[in-house]
Amino acid sequence: MLAALSAALVAALLNAATATALVWATAADVSRGRLVEAEELVAIEVSSTAAERLISATVESRDGLVGRVWAVDLPAGELLSPALVTDRLVVADGQALVGLRLDPGAFPVAGLRPGDVVMVVEAALQQGGPRVLVDSAVVESVAVLGDQGVAAARLVTLSVPAGAAAAVANAGSAGQASIAVVAR
Repeated sequence: MLAALSAALVAALLNAATATALVWATAADVSRGRLVEAEELVAIEVSSTAAERLISATVESRDGLVGRVWAVDLPAGELLSPALVTDRLVVADGQALVGLRLDPGAFPVAGLRPGDVVMVVEAALQQGGPRVLVDSAVVESVAVLGDQGVAAARLVTLSVPAGAAAAVANAGSAGQASIAVVAR
């Protein structure tokens, strides 16, 4: 009787230790501020214990993720918890999010990434030369427009002081804005 009870206990423990669940992970590297797309999600099998804090891989949860926004940069294979996606990027008090379409030459080619601190400069249209619009803005997201690699334009979302948002947006829409990465 004791042997049968011990065997049943061992079987239950082994079953609990090997129980698994499917959760969502990133299928490729993703960038903060970009919309979540179905192709960026892959189902991964993990232990049931680990799955408790992660997003279950179901059709309903996938549909709930698609169209939301990545809250942080993530590498391929990162297991997804609810904190890694958001409905929209958080804008700090006194800040504004401004999108700039930048052609090659208006941004540094080498590794512009979310979190970089940049200076926003308005090109000289008249005498007086270029004008600094923002000394320190934070890159929130970078999207490559087209498939020309380093020669492709970028859509860059910046967090800028709210008082400078109109000037930055105006320079951007006129094609007169450029950015330079600065030290923090």
